[in-house]
Amino acid sequence: MAMAKALTTSKYQHWCTPRWLWELVAEFFGGQISLDPCSNKWTSVKARTRWTKADDGLSRYWSDGTFFNPPYGHVIKKWMEKAALEARGGGRVIGLIPARVDTTWWHNNVPPEARAVVFLKKRVKFERPRRHGPSWTAGFPSAVILWSHTRNRAWEVARFRRLFSPIGWVVEI
Repeated sequence: MAMAKALTTSKYQHWCTPRWLWELVAEFFGGQISLDPCSNKWTSVKARTRWTKADDGLSRYWSDGTFFNPPYGHVIKKWMEKAALEARGGGRVIGLIPARVDTTWWHNNVPPEARAVVFLKKRVKFERPRRHGPSWTAGFPSAVILWSHTRNRAWEVARFRRLFSPIGWVVEI
């Protein structure tokens, strides 16, 4: 019961992206994630630049090739808005997000802004630092979202579909 409560609240914020997922994202971006604006000291994400909470990724410019796994509490709305804003500015952003399709923040930032979404077949098993215990499986469905406003829409969506369709249902928006 305690595990389920921890996964559905925003008290614990160190849910690290599993290696298999960020490796797919890196492959989409040509082998390298340029920025992880929601990083922490325990992450295994190999990004050229990693920002922690102290760096305030919401107030800074995101480079092309950004991957983020934001805090899942009420602040997620701000991270979703930031992803859409950075994509409108020409950057490509991929996020690992709870598939909360019944929320305002989803409807304001995914259908009108994103290029594609993959709804994952299985719940994500987040990595955790050893001192915090074993990895836990999310108590909710997740999605991987591509925001981009580049000219190569057809190519990007086809590449996203090819890479991510083995792990879920890919929807072009």
